[in-house]
Amino acid sequence: MQHPGKRRAGRTRGFTKLHYALIVPMLSLFALTLGVSWTLSIMNSRNAMRATALQLAEEIGAHAAERVTDFLARPLAVGEAVAAWAPLQRGAAGDGAAMDRLGASLRAMLALFPEINLVSVGFSDGEYVESQRLADGTLRVGRAGALSAGALELWESDAQGNRTELARSIPAYDPRKRPWYQRAVAAGRTAWSEPYALVSDGSFAIAASVPVRSGGEFVGVATVDLALDGLGGLIGGVGGGVDGCVAIADDAGFLLAVTDGSPTLRGSGDSAERILAVDSPSTLVADLARACAIAADEPSARGVSRFESGASGYLGSCAEIETAGSVWTILVALSETSFMAPLELADRQNLILLAFALVGVVASAWAVADRFVGPILLFSATAAKLVPGETGAAAAVEGLARRPDEIGSLASSFVDLERRLEESFASLNRSLEEKEVLLREVHHRVKNNLQVISSILSIQASELDDERARESFAVCQDRIQTMAYVHEDLYQSGSFADISMDSYLGRILEGLQATVGVTGQAALDLVPGE
Repeated sequence: MQHPGKRRAGRTRGFTKLHYALIVPMLSLFALTLGVSWTLSIMNSRNAMRATALQLAEEIGAHAAERVTDFLARPLAVGEAVAAWAPLQRGAAGDGAAMDRLGASLRAMLALFPEINLVSVGFSDGEYVESQRLADGTLRVGRAGALSAGALELWESDAQGNRTELARSIPAYDPRKRPWYQRAVAAGRTAWSEPYALVSDGSFAIAASVPVRSGGEFVGVATVDLALDGLGGLIGGVGGGVDGCVAIADDAGFLLAVTDGSPTLRGSGDSAERILAVDSPSTLVADLARACAIAADEPSARGVSRFESGASGYLGSCAEIETAGSVWTILVALSETSFMAPLELADRQNLILLAFALVGVVASAWAVADRFVGPILLFSATAAKLVPGETGAAAAVEGLARRPDEIGSLASSFVDLERRLEESFASLNRSLEEKEVLLREVHHRVKNNLQVISSILSIQASELDDERARESFAVCQDRIQTMAYVHEDLYQSGSFADISMDSYLGRILEGLQATVGVTGQAALDLVPGE
């Protein structure tokens, strides 16, 4: 039958202090290592993702700037071309046929560039001619001046640009009072106008205004208009589906186009007011503009990285383009959530895996600790059973002695220790027995010697005639008897540290009574001392 201790060897129940001492430091080290590595991993992954997102924002801004630059280059080129040959085609003042031919040429030019909405020329004497693209894609021509009594006449036209049917007449139209004309005159060079409402249909556009000169003298302004809706549509697809927005602001900080659907103007018609980017109804656009610091009082501040808008984080960048003497800014904001959501999902998945790993580590740590704690507790219990004269206590750890590790070596040493202790106990018992025999012999000899001395004194006293000498011998005999009593009490009690005084003194009194021949009873009161 196997010893009960052997079945428990290596296994314990409950959480002991040894478990705590072994498992808690191991788990603490694991948790610390895991926490530091996971924190560094999260920080590095998010920093890398932010850097990638910022790079993407910069690339989107650069791509949008390239598209806008290309988009604006054609109207400027068309405006320069129109300003070059418009004085040649106009002819003399009041030549209606020449103005019709100029209108047909403008219509033909407009047909070649579908992104352009209107091409026109306004002369310094108030004459005006245009060709406009309607929302349905059809082209019409218009003129104003002396031949139309100052009204702007808008005509349907055929493919050759000939007027076919009057569609609308707008009285009192003077091109010299229009924003695009005044912008070119004020700049003295090609310039982009501020957004304004077209008289023909009320839609908002910006115009590339080019001064027209003949013989070096200023004679008018050629303008090429782009609809603001077209400019917004141009930048609407550069984000590649990433959540965020793209906006364009001019060098004064006013919005020209946005992709989130927020307005760039307040009001309608000629009374419409422009909106600063920092005052945009769109919180995102306003926060982006502030982050880029493109307000009118900080026109030179550019560049942005991460910024907050509402309760969300965004990554933004700014790109500048120069066109016709103006500097426009392309603002790009990308939602941080679009980039961080996959990382957060991965973090949650990693957290679940780490939880399983932690459970595995706890189980492994418990198994490892139990492999050492069980034997140690068994050693402790076995050591408590080591009693002199009893054998077999080390049988509980004999099974551990077969282990090839340090526990096995310790168990073997423990078994050897019990054997050596039993041998030492046996040797001590034999030595003790020998000393007890010798001590009994010593006691016996002392008793005999005291008896011999007392007998010799008694014989010697009987031969004395002097009464005082016999009394002295008797006193010596009493003292020897008293010493014999002490020796006898010590021998019989087995203790050499103290004697029982009541028994000792009682025997002395009995001896005195027998010696002097006194009969009766004697009272003896003992008072314990300190």
